[in-house]
Amino acid sequence: MDLTNSFFTVIVISVDMFESSIVDERHFGSIQEAMRFKNSLPDDLQGLVCEIAA
Repeated sequence: MDLTNSFFTVIVISVDMFESSIVDERHFGSIQEAMRFKNSLPDDLQGLVCEIAA
């Protein structure tokens, strides 16, 4: 995998007792930016960071 053309996606999920839903999806050029966004989410939301090879 060529990581020089990768970008990072943060998928924001709202988890409920009976269902979950994706509430946001954002793209970042570096893992640091993606993690900063993920770590800034409110406690009631979960963030999943994915690396996408372009």
